Amino acid sequence: MEVILLEDFEGLGASGEIVKVKPGYARNYLFPRGIALRSSKKNRAVAEERKRNISSSILYVSLGAASGTIFLWLASYAFPDGEIEIGREVFFNIPKFLQYSFYLTTIVTILITGYLFSLRSKNWERGTKERRNKLLSQRLYQLYRALSMDTVRRFKAAGLMHSMIYVGFIILFIGTITLEIHHLMPPNFKFLQGLTYQIYSAIYIEDYLLPRQGLNPKP
Repeated sequence: MEVILLEDFEGLGASGEIVKVKPGYARNYLFPRGIALRSSKKNRAVAEERKRNISSSILYVSLGAASGTIFLWLASYAFPDGEIEIGREVFFNIPKFLQYSFYLTTIVTILITGYLFSLRSKNWERGTKERRNKLLSQRLYQLYRALSMDTVRRFKAAGLMHSMIYVGFIILFIGTITLEIHHLMPPNFKFLQGLTYQIYSAIYIEDYLLPRQGLNPKP
């Protein structure tokens, strides 16, 4: 019996493929769990419709993310930092046009990325051949190897240096995200102040000691 897979399934194939299975296996396992449909003209049309929805969904998600960025941009003005006892302004001493450029660049980048991903998904919708026999578990394992720099770490000298740079950027990225979340919170919910800010500073910028030396104008 021929069936259309609605999702990647180990041992059978990838989502959208038409494969042959035993009738009992299809009726008792694949069909009840929504893993596959009987191969027919109507069901092939359903599978194609599901494919077409993917590119549209990507565009909607990118538009939503861009709109969310605009909202957060406006929220940063609606919820100013207010009085800071121990801490600092996020955009302290940064000209307004650079602040605007930061948000506008982020919005444009999100829209372009979403559009390019939607084009790639349309290639898949048109049936462009791209065999992906590696299923989710294998892809997750390969993602883990990539993020842990498994290949580079085989060479001890170069691997150590690259790992230090890579981990440093990861830590910096987490710190930047944390700072922006703080920046967009209402005044009563801002958390990078006082002792929390001192700990944050000790990890990232180590400037909480500067007010004692008169070097930081925003203690």
